[in-house]
Amino acid sequence: MSKSVGIQPNVRPICRLGRWSLALGLSTAALLVLGYFTPRRARPASEACAVTLYVSGDRIHAGLILPVDTEIFDWRSRLDVADLGQNQRNGSGDGDAYVGVGWGDRQFYLNTPRFQDLQLTTTLRALFWPTDTALEIKGHSTVPRTGNGYQVKALRLSKTDYLQLMDYVFDSFETDPSGQIQPLGRRPRSTFYASKGYYGIWYTCNDWLATGLRTAGVRTPLWSGMAGSVLRQAQSNCLE
Repeated sequence: MSKSVGIQPNVRPICRLGRWSLALGLSTAALLVLGYFTPRRARPASEACAVTLYVSGDRIHAGLILPVDTEIFDWRSRLDVADLGQNQRNGSGDGDAYVGVGWGDRQFYLNTPRFQDLQLTTTLRALFWPTDTALEIKGHSTVPRTGNGYQVKALRLSKTDYLQLMDYVFDSFETDPSGQIQPLGRRPRSTFYASKGYYGIWYTCNDWLATGLRTAGVRTPLWSGMAGSVLRQAQSNCLE
């Protein structure tokens, strides 16, 4: 008679580990999907709307587009808007009516002029190792249009909430011992500045944006790791 062959003792723990890993992966994915579609509770409205700004981005990265000058805040009081980009000496920034603000991995900003130039090592390092960060301040003559995978969403904020958002943005700049912000490099219409904080898979450019929006009373998603979740849930609470 032939003897039956049983499962080797050391195989059972491996099988259980595989099942646990699968269950953990599925549970994590389900929580992320739930967080993507579930909004956080926004602060109740208390003031009238006073200024319009924009949240913009593609599937990967989202940021802000803000008016240079309003009755509430003038960017030129804190930053030389005409000094943005490589063409600043020609006065190309003088006519910019808006500034785009983005936050992210410093090496990505400085060494990846086009998405096609993105290297795998840069991506892995940024995601799985705490990396230094930078702010990109970009001049816009008009508000960019939605299209080709790029989305622009208008938001209205009260005076108090807008000033809180500006405090958040300018507190993100890293300064030298004399209190001056630190330019890192330039592209045609953008200047990059050293920023506080570290980038990683646990805190991305979209998390930075969502944190700022929450300080201004804007509704944000439970999980803000993806640009689409922030753009989907962003909703202001001022009184029209």
